[in-house]
Amino acid sequence: MGALLLGAAAGASCGSSSGSSSSSGGDAGAGGDGASSSSSSSSSSSGSSSSSGSSGSSSGGSSSGGSSGSSSGATPDAGPTCTTPPCITQLVAQSFGHAAVAIRVDSTNVYWTDQGMPPTMNGAVMKIPIGGGTPTVIAGGLLQPGALAVDATNAYFVLYGSPGYVMQVPLSGGTPASLCEQAGAVSLQVDSTDVYWGDYTGDGHVGKIPIGGGTPDPLAVGLLGGLAIDATHVYWTDANANAVLAVPIGGGTVTTLVSGVGIGVQSKIALYGGNAYFTASNGKADGGSVQSVPLTGGSAVTLASGFVKPSEVAVDGTNVYVADYGGNAVLAVPLGGGAVTTLAATNSAPDAIAVDATSVYWGDYGGGVWKVTPK
Repeated sequence: MGALLLGAAAGASCGSSSGSSSSSGGDAGAGGDGASSSSSSSSSSSGSSSSSGSSGSSSGGSSSGGSSGSSSGATPDAGPTCTTPPCITQLVAQSFGHAAVAIRVDSTNVYWTDQGMPPTMNGAVMKIPIGGGTPTVIAGGLLQPGALAVDATNAYFVLYGSPGYVMQVPLSGGTPASLCEQAGAVSLQVDSTDVYWGDYTGDGHVGKIPIGGGTPDPLAVGLLGGLAIDATHVYWTDANANAVLAVPIGGGTVTTLVSGVGIGVQSKIALYGGNAYFTASNGKADGGSVQSVPLTGGSAVTLASGFVKPSEVAVDGTNVYVADYGGNAVLAVPLGGGAVTTLAATNSAPDAIAVDATSVYWGDYGGGVWKVTPK
């Protein structure tokens, strides 16, 4: 694997079989509060926060995006010295082609994967203080890094190249290590014991591997869009099934939370307060929506519609935050539905998003990492 990144050692294959899981309909057996998550990238976080990030000089503005009800209200101050909140700050400005494709945040830093420009090995896993400062390379010389998850110690990320790998590197930086070989992984989550991934290879797969390495454990077959976890289940948006599905975190029977709701390969998912929140699109302009469904299964509720191509979502106790990749906007949708607020209008296809107690962070395909405060 030396041709893929500097100094990394190859790991075991993640495997492609479905393990002991069998597909079935019905309600998913999870309950209680979910972990907030965003995925083209995907770490889990409990309570009201989820991760995403930004960078250095100011810019922005606000305008409408896709919405249901009326598009609202805030006009962020994007000047060099923001005096009228909400304030948009560009934490990092990167050159075109260095897309920030996955983003996470903790109490001190924003983390993201800079995809670089394949076939050049110039991708990286990066971090910057949440208040701004100097970006730090956690791992560099990477070939097309993608999905990202973080815990208190490590960053976990995907290399999209052929054959593809699930990787691990200390948050302080160092030599990345391969946990396993896995092609096509598009979403990652991590808990205290395991790293979970979803991929779109063949019919797609859901699996996990111990955070310290070891034997991969395939959990289910499914063409992944987004992935989220709580203490009992793994949840995902499945483009083949056009459904939101769940499987016990230790493996078992796959259950359907809801189906026939417009799930595609760009659909993402986040959990909060006993519900799954997800993006859907019928593939037409202004045909995207944000919906919710109980983790125990049931009917989906459309919270907002009229998005162009909604992708990543993050959630807190007030709103679902949406990166509308096709609409070039970052928006907030009340958890119960209602008027949509445009937090930022961009020109560079926002695709990764996260939230903490004060701010919303996002990355875009122009290479920038941004935040808006207050959210």
